[in-house]
Amino acid sequence: MITPTGGPLMKRDLAALAARWIDPKTAATQFLRRVHSLDGAEAIGRNGSGDYAGMLIPNIWPGSDYIREYRLRRDHPEIENGKLTRKYLAPPGLRSHRKSVREQVHRPRKRERKRPRHGPF
Repeated sequence: MITPTGGPLMKRDLAALAARWIDPKTAATQFLRRVHSLDGAEAIGRNGSGDYAGMLIPNIWPGSDYIREYRLRRDHPEIENGKLTRKYLAPPGLRSHRKSVREQVHRPRKRERKRPRHGPF
């Protein structure tokens, strides 16, 4: 059984996901969770200072019943030279894994999208 870290998403999380065509049902099916800074740091293997509060994005191998690792979308990333940096974090040494959607989801075609997408979603 999959037991994700963190708590339920907040209304502002759901609104941000809705702007990227991800509905609440899909977010729940994919185990997207809200974490505080300490839980976020632990989930991605960080123990230094910093703000690791944000949304956890699990990576689950299709057909398995456990979470391989998480990526963290931080609420308050650092700003360097006027630009946000390290908004999405992963455990150190993580190889790139494909994100598998376990349920078929309708996605608008590129020409139907109104806003550019940045990051995993």
